[in-house]
Amino acid sequence: MKKTLLIIDPQVDFCMPGGALYVKNADVDMQKLSSFITENAEQIDSIIISLDMHNLEHIAHSIYWVNSKGEHPAPFTSITLDDVKTGVWKANNPKMQSHVLYYLEQLESNGNFTHTIWPNHCIAGTQGSNIFPPLLVALKGWMEVNKKTFTTYIKGMNPTSEQFGIFKQEVKTGDDEGEFNHNLFYSLFGSKSEVLVSGQAKSHCVATSLKQIAETHPDFVKQITLLSDTTSNVVGCENIADEIYKELRELGMDELTTLEIFKK
Repeated sequence: MKKTLLIIDPQVDFCMPGGALYVKNADVDMQKLSSFITENAEQIDSIIISLDMHNLEHIAHSIYWVNSKGEHPAPFTSITLDDVKTGVWKANNPKMQSHVLYYLEQLESNGNFTHTIWPNHCIAGTQGSNIFPPLLVALKGWMEVNKKTFTTYIKGMNPTSEQFGIFKQEVKTGDDEGEFNHNLFYSLFGSKSEVLVSGQAKSHCVATSLKQIAETHPDFVKQITLLSDTTSNVVGCENIADEIYKELRELGMDELTTLEIFKK
């Protein structure tokens, strides 16, 4: 079976110590993935990479919100619908107040993660939004061996919705903003490939991406293998996605290390 490698958000801000939203051990994960790609270049048929990308004004950044004293929330602050209804937090731009009420109502009714304010990260045009440098070297080597290029997909540029998963936003905010990206899905699964999944963070963007597949195309989950030694959780969120991974395993997702994948 052909093998497609999906790498979720392998960027400097997540993967390098000192990055704006460094995920502990992500640098080790990406070094292992880089070696895996280099050592098995001929056996990987295609590579698709998602890149998290934002402007400073974003619903998951502090600047978007303010309290009654004019203060912005600190990074890692959780904001609930009740917080907005009771005036703890409100949209910094009064024109967006009705949107944040709608957004949080939809987020909570859908059972998604509680809205979190993150440190400003993966800002478009900054070094932090770039691919982890050793991985980029491995990708260039893979291109030379296979005479192909990898494909990138940018997510997160809509400032009015969080987007953890690669296939759709957390909340639909317009007629075509928030629909499941079927083109991306079929670029991964259309050739009946085994899809090897890596990236950051396991607790959030990796988990949500896989959850979106399970919700929309559950029969395809059995084609997925999570490269378990190339993804890590946000510290403090180690168990936040346990139910997601439990369901994925029940649907047939495999989990192997980079040393095991070609020995099964």
